[in-house]
Amino acid sequence: MRIFGGIFAVLPTVPAGGQERLVLPPQVEDVARAHHWKAFLASLEDGRATRRRRSKVDRGGRHLLACALLSCLGLGVAAAAPGAIADRVFIHGAVYTQDPTQPWVESFAVADGKYLAVGSGAAIRAFIGPETNVVDLKGRMVMPGLVDDHVHAVDGAMGELYDCIFPSTATPAQVRRAIAGCAKRTPKGGWVSGGFWASDFFKRNPIRSPRRWLDGVAEGRPIILRDDTGHNVWANSEALRLAGVDAKKADPGGGRFERDSSGRPDGIALEAAAEKIQAVVSERSEAEYRRSVQHVQEIAHRFGFIGLKEADAATPAIAAYVAADKRGQLSLYVAACISTLAMQVTPDTILDYDKIDNVREAYRSNLVDTNFVKIYLDGVPTEARTAAMLEPYLPDAQGRRVSGDLHVNPDVLEKEVVEFDKRGYTVKMHAAGDRAIREGLDAIAAARRANPDGQLRHELAHAGYIAPPDLNRFAQLNAVAEFSPVIWYPSPIIDAVIAVVGERAKHYWPMRSLLATHAGLAAGSDWPSVVPSMDPWGGIEAMVTRSDPYHHSPKTLWPEEAIGLEDALRIYTLGGAAGLRREAETGSIIVGKSADFIVLNRNLFKIPANQIGNVKVEMTFFQGRKVYQHSTTGEHRPNPQAAPSLSAISPGLTPSTSSTFLRLAAPDATRTLRFAMPRRFATNSISARLAAFSTAGAATRILISPSCSPAISVLEARGCT
Repeated sequence: MRIFGGIFAVLPTVPAGGQERLVLPPQVEDVARAHHWKAFLASLEDGRATRRRRSKVDRGGRHLLACALLSCLGLGVAAAAPGAIADRVFIHGAVYTQDPTQPWVESFAVADGKYLAVGSGAAIRAFIGPETNVVDLKGRMVMPGLVDDHVHAVDGAMGELYDCIFPSTATPAQVRRAIAGCAKRTPKGGWVSGGFWASDFFKRNPIRSPRRWLDGVAEGRPIILRDDTGHNVWANSEALRLAGVDAKKADPGGGRFERDSSGRPDGIALEAAAEKIQAVVSERSEAEYRRSVQHVQEIAHRFGFIGLKEADAATPAIAAYVAADKRGQLSLYVAACISTLAMQVTPDTILDYDKIDNVREAYRSNLVDTNFVKIYLDGVPTEARTAAMLEPYLPDAQGRRVSGDLHVNPDVLEKEVVEFDKRGYTVKMHAAGDRAIREGLDAIAAARRANPDGQLRHELAHAGYIAPPDLNRFAQLNAVAEFSPVIWYPSPIIDAVIAVVGERAKHYWPMRSLLATHAGLAAGSDWPSVVPSMDPWGGIEAMVTRSDPYHHSPKTLWPEEAIGLEDALRIYTLGGAAGLRREAETGSIIVGKSADFIVLNRNLFKIPANQIGNVKVEMTFFQGRKVYQHSTTGEHRPNPQAAPSLSAISPGLTPSTSSTFLRLAAPDATRTLRFAMPRRFATNSISARLAAFSTAGAATRILISPSCSPAISVLEARGCT
């Protein structure tokens, strides 16, 4: 960009290292740091950014940096070419931008899915044309869309749509009723799968034989139920038989089968042992995966997410996301961490890099990034005692003291992280215990030594227990501490952790300490593990208060580690965007970036911190399109524009450049659905929930749902009111 030459020409310089070093305004360095332009900042620090040398910032990043430079120099932001007209203009808002040069603005303009201009209402009005849609925000808060950096979204959606789900607080009687009901709806021989029983369920509810207890519920059907961490399962005799698990079956590396006094597996399988049973469960159909991806979008948009990271993505789930993107039905940025769980047979197993490469190359698209991989280093610090700790857990019921095991030997892990780093993968490592975190940091250090030019931000997932000597290493290694699930407060799961870890369990998630070291941070829900939904607002509140956002407990959890609201929002926006490797594209409201933002019903900065968890998203926009709007009737509705494709309903219905609007009154008379349809299509009939459109003499039936169902959301639509 030639603009840099002109800007650099007017900047002051100072001698540095035998050459001139540019002196930039501090706001510009803040912008660079916010967007992780490490190469640019490094050049400032060692004097290499001269008038003749340009830092290695990508094209989009150079544009944003130029805008920041111009703004700081008082030259004004070159928001658009002369005469540019916006598609949409938003005025009279409280717009929190995540741009340190102008943190708050009143208005902004959007064109072609990107921010055209950001600033005062008077300046933005210059971009309004006769076709511009002007939205009066009426003082409501707008902020960048959120990113869930750790979620098993397709698994969660599958559970809601197809599985037998009960809360982790369920009693044995409630579990029995839920399973019995699901079993009646399941054909003979079909699997009953679901969850989620609490980590300390069997401690609170002594059941002599978990296996036989389930046998009496499902009338011979195989049953597999995951616990609230997602790491362990409870299975009946038929499930164990189908998995080939009997008294002769040895425990796999990184897992174990709980056994009765005779040595027979008794229904509880931990970690790798759980996967042995899970592996024989009937695979979901392609249609079920497709439907689950659409359900994921509806859930995500409702909570304000514009991006997510599938933390352990199976190939069918990745394929479903890619298929949705190619059909024009995906309105989320998705980072898919390719699963290696089935490959990690023993702690000494070297992963098949070429096989993982094949998955990466076969399944990628504009919105789905497969340059990510997941490795499990340990288990969970609950009653199972499988997280790898530096010091032993408290004694178990038999008086044994264990420290948990590593799922991958340290020398193997170093080789894998070095190789993945070399091949361009961001590695997300499950590391719940402080020993696992140390081994993960050691592996990242090995990658930095082997690939000194590599700056991929590898992540240590969960990052709850971090030994004090390892706190500074995150920033030193450019490693990310990823906080999930959103339970940074007193809760039943935390109580279960404290019961086995002891007093040191009260020093969980050192957020403030890590921020002080300038470490990279990210956050996620880990849904459907532990938490009932992807809802981030309770987690954001707990980051700020370190107390229970649902007010079930008056206690706090290590309140000294509470962080400010600004920091919490940065973690969920810019931090999340960086986790997706899209920080130059999204995460802040800056000219040239994708218009991915949310409108809230309350201003987060004008309410008490203990009310943040009650905030609701009113609208979600992705690439300038409204993909969700909260209904005034209290319904949660996806916006039809989220997935504009008539052909997805019927190959015979294709968009036309000549369109008219068809109004369909909902049977309950609560609203009208207004769709753009090609003029050559005529309405045949509208009945209770079905509309038939005539095309070339053949009728195509389309489901019309009172709540704008996924079937409606794939129509070419201009609004759903």
